[in-house]
Amino acid sequence: MGTWVSLLAVASGTALAGLLIHHARFLVWHARKGRSAPVGLRWVWLELRDSVPLLWWMIRAFLRDGLMQPERPSGRPVLFVHGYTQNATNFWGLRRRLYAGGRPTVGVSLHHRLAPVAWYAARLERHLERLVRDCPDGLDVVAHSMGGITLRIVLAARADLRAAVRTVVTLGSPHHGTAAARGVGFLPEPSALRRGSALVRQLPHLSELLPHARVVSVAGDADTVVYPVETALVPAAEHVVLSDIGHAGLLSHPLAWEAVGRALEQRVTT
Repeated sequence: MGTWVSLLAVASGTALAGLLIHHARFLVWHARKGRSAPVGLRWVWLELRDSVPLLWWMIRAFLRDGLMQPERPSGRPVLFVHGYTQNATNFWGLRRRLYAGGRPTVGVSLHHRLAPVAWYAARLERHLERLVRDCPDGLDVVAHSMGGITLRIVLAARADLRAAVRTVVTLGSPHHGTAAARGVGFLPEPSALRRGSALVRQLPHLSELLPHARVVSVAGDADTVVYPVETALVPAAEHVVLSDIGHAGLLSHPLAWEAVGRALEQRVTT
């Protein structure tokens, strides 16, 4: 038990340091652009608060990515796609909430670090291909952060998989790139996700790839990882901007869960 407590303490300290750095860069960018920053120092605390469940879920849901099938399933399976440096345990709280409502869910951990985003997409493609084969009535997808970009890469390359996707909800995905990626171009993932990158400019948006589907982009106005907030909104899609919610809160806060639940309840049947 002591070892787990020590690991959790180290992880918490690392998370706090990362949040402080992101927050400082966030404030500097807004000041330089002459924009009013929507967050103050209290948002560091809120993001840290919302990050704690992610650390616990990393232990609680370890190696539990596979299908969670309710005894009486109701609705299409939901595939969850995580973001940069993360894994499928991020969605444990949301998956359990949907499971309680009868929705089958599947997580996928893409594993790569310091790799081209295309490497993540190749693994996601295999999972999506298998799920499409096993779900003749279609499926829904929830993607956080870089997961939304990874999904776009797969669907852009695989037109045969698009018809099976009925609803997509993205949570803080940098659809137009993120200002937070500036200055870290030596890392392949942030380089691909910076504002104005070739990938961001050339990749079709989900609303173009899935004209038959419902596409909902959810953003948090206190997100210090993907900003400015409009970069997380899919063109020609439904937009939900949550107040007082940061990047981690899009995974762990009940308001974000409610937004995802509402999007998945209104099912596209055509």
